Amino acid sequence: EDDVLAESTSTTTVYAMTVAVGARLNAGFDADEILLRLGYGTSNYLTMIADNKFTGTSLTAGEFKDFSVSFTAQAGEAYLGENLAVLIGNANVGGSPATVTDFDSVRLTVIPEPSAALLGSIGCLLLLRRRR
Repeated sequence: EDDVLAESTSTTTVYAMTVAVGARLNAGFDADEILLRLGYGTSNYLTMIADNKFTGTSLTAGEFKDFSVSFTAQAGEAYLGENLAVLIGNANVGGSPATVTDFDSVRLTVIPEPSAALLGSIGCLLLLRRRR
């Protein structure tokens, strides 16, 4: 199932999602593939922007590893201004569903375009100068 975030996309901004994937102490881990996807739309029709599939993943009980997917929003793309949707899944070879996979600590990092950060810094400096 997908979750729609309140973060809408803007040009030349980097979006990176990181998820801790693992196995609880009292359970095994049986996923051959971990799927991380970022997109936009609704659960009935989701358009993928970026995805990453990790195969051959092997974890022992109690172990968690971070997996990530990212993209840079480009000018003119249909998804600009849309809210991001996240899909996290698992599978076994042949497409059969995996039964024991834990997902924890889902993090979305938004890195604004360099010019926005520069303008913000200049604005702060001007405010400090004006106070003097």
